[in-house]
Amino acid sequence: MQGITFASGNVTYKTVGNTTTFYSGGKVVSTYKTKSMPNGFVETETCYGDLCHYEVMTSMMAKNYIYTIKNQLEVICALGQSFEKQKKQEQERKRIIQANKSIIVKQVTVTTSKGENISLQEDKNGDDYLVINGKKVATIGRGIATYKDVVYDTYLENSQLENIIATAQREDTYKMKKRSYEEIIYSSTDLCDLFKVVYKLRVEYGVSYKDAQKLMTFGIDNRHYKPSDLLLPSEKQAIKFQKNRESTSEKLKNVTFPKI
Repeated sequence: MQGITFASGNVTYKTVGNTTTFYSGGKVVSTYKTKSMPNGFVETETCYGDLCHYEVMTSMMAKNYIYTIKNQLEVICALGQSFEKQKKQEQERKRIIQANKSIIVKQVTVTTSKGENISLQEDKNGDDYLVINGKKVATIGRGIATYKDVVYDTYLENSQLENIIATAQREDTYKMKKRSYEEIIYSSTDLCDLFKVVYKLRVEYGVSYKDAQKLMTFGIDNRHYKPSDLLLPSEKQAIKFQKNRESTSEKLKNVTFPKI
């Protein structure tokens, strides 16, 4: 960081792959790297000399951030300022971010029949985590519990679980290896990460149907979510069998059998 100076004139940049390098006076003054995440967001790394900061953005925000960095560098270049002030500001920002990680703004917790403590948490930075027995095991998104600047929905408009399963099964009709019910859910891009995480907790950790519904309340917007979506195939079959049995019993009440 120390020793980096700007030459007069515009800041230029060059992008190769997922790395953008910014130049001033023929010298490298900043780098910007992006990495796509499984949940559709993009993890970014912006470095000014030896000072780097990281942020998770949407794909569009990550693309546009190149121009934000360029504009910031041009302002600094025009004013002839050093990075010392920015370094202090960045250090303070990092300190605040680190402190915010320990401030939980929303948490939903359940305990499985095996005694495992499972929580969904959102910290003050807006990062959402899956926590099992006190340990953060996965990042599941951003702003799910508090909306913030991320538009969140359990399903996309008109994307219902039954339709997704049926479509996937039709696609697999002539395939040698057909996806299981769970694999279809986990691989779907039309189902949000919160639903997939909670469903996986049902399958892998034995979270009850009732507790799964409780975990879904972690999301602020569940208007397309149906509690029955969280039922396992075996449970759906059992419910269907029970309804058929009750229906048959009810019909038999009104049947008069001939006397022998």
